[in-house]
Amino acid sequence: MNPLNPQSGQPLHLQLADELRGQIRRGELKPGDRIPPERTLVETYGTSRTTVSAALAVLKAEALVSSGPGRGTFVRQSPPVRLDFSRFSRRRREPGMGPWEAATQRAGVVGETRMLAVEHQTADAELSYRLGIPDGSPVVLRSRLMLANGHPTQIQSAWYPLDLVGSERILDGVYAALERADQRPVSATEEVATRAPTPEEAIMLRLGPGVPVLVIMRMTRGGADRVLEVLEVIASGEATVLVYEDLPLA
Repeated sequence: MNPLNPQSGQPLHLQLADELRGQIRRGELKPGDRIPPERTLVETYGTSRTTVSAALAVLKAEALVSSGPGRGTFVRQSPPVRLDFSRFSRRRREPGMGPWEAATQRAGVVGETRMLAVEHQTADAELSYRLGIPDGSPVVLRSRLMLANGHPTQIQSAWYPLDLVGSERILDGVYAALERADQRPVSATEEVATRAPTPEEAIMLRLGPGVPVLVIMRMTRGGADRVLEVLEVIASGEATVLVYEDLPLA
C-alpha cells in the first residue's frame, strides 16, 4: 500500500522521508544498506523525482543517510562524531591517543588519522596576524585527514612557529607534545562558520550535493599570551557535532 497521501496536508517529500526514516528505525534498512535508487522510489511510491530528492535531502540533513558522487545513498554505518569542549581537557586524554581517536572512541566508532603533509611554509598576512609573528616568518604546516569507521570526516591543517616545532613523533596529540616542550597551552579560542565545500574538499570528504562543511579556526595560546598553534578544521556538516558542555557562566 502506498503510504503517500496527497490529501493529508503534509508535503509529499516529508511523507516519504517519514516512511524511509521509519524503515531505518525499524531495522528494515540497516546500517550500510543502500537506499533504493531514485527511479525505484519514484515507481514504488508513485511520486516525482523531485519529491524523492527532497525526501533524501531531509534524511541527509538528519544524518541518517549519506551519499557521494556516483555511489548512491546509504544508511549511515556510524553516528556523527561528537566533538565536545572537554577534548581540550587533560582529564579526558587517553594514553597513546590523540583527541580525534579519543572522541571517536567515545562516539563508538573507529577513529583513524592519515598524515597528508608536514612542510615548511612562509606565513602570509592572515596567518602572521593569527600567530602574532612578522609577515614572511617561517612556519611548519601539519595537515591530516581524519576518518571515522574508514569514512573521511575532517581535514585538519595546523600551523606552528618554526622555533616551537621539535623532531619528536606525536602519538598523543599536539597539546601533550607542547607540554613536553615546556609550552603549556593555557587557552583556546574557536571560530565556527559554515559554507559550501570547495570541489577538492567535496572529493576528499566524499560529500554529496548540498552537504555543507563546518570551518573551525582555533588559536591556542600559551604563557605570555603567545599563540602556539593555529588550527583550521574542515569538517563534514553531516558527520560532525560540536558540543560545548559545562561552560562557566559566572
